Amino acid sequence: MRILLLLSQEEENPLTQVSRSFKDYSKGQGSLAIIVAAVFLVLILAAIFYSLISARRSSAHWRTFKGFAAASGLTSQETKLLIFVAERAQPDNPVALFVKRSVFESAVQDLAIEPARAGVLRRKVYGP
Repeated sequence: MRILLLLSQEEENPLTQVSRSFKDYSKGQGSLAIIVAAVFLVLILAAIFYSLISARRSSAHWRTFKGFAAASGLTSQETKLLIFVAERAQPDNPVALFVKRSVFESAVQDLAIEPARAGVLRRKVYGP
């Protein structure tokens, strides 16, 4: 009898009722919270990845590289090819391709670029 009296007093306690209501509510919302957290995590990681990629392309080295490519008279396709070569040969200092011909020559061999396309780049960038 005493146990029933204690149980009935506990059930009447407002804090117990609030706690029980919160537990019941949170049981149904757990999976939704996990999904929302996962979506936010994916969005944050995508934003970080994009900022790293775009920051690398907009750095001073790459702006100078594009200026040298324009000054050399390269077409957009040739500039894209030279960017491809620079990203593989000297990603931290792409301007080195304009200064060190040996870097260009070794990259052309490593990347197996067509000799005709490499020849056009070689003439425009390094001269005859």
